[in-house]
Amino acid sequence: MQIILLEKVVNVGVLGDIVKVKDGYARNFLIPQGKAKRATEKNIADLAGRRAELEKAAPRRSSCRARKSRV
Repeated sequence: MQIILLEKVVNVGVLGDIVKVKDGYARNFLIPQGKAKRATEKNIADLAGRRAELEKAAPRRSSCRARKSRV
């Protein structure tokens, strides 16, 4: 399955990459966690418009998760 990464995923890719992963990994982990979307024509077009916004939000998103794990 081809997906668009919404944040950096170790050993897979970085924000905005369109990568091919196994269906189960995408369906059961990446998409429910909000780390990826399916790479449809609509989602690819949306990403082009929102890429700058997502890049600004990416560092904040990871720092929030770091704080949450410390609590």
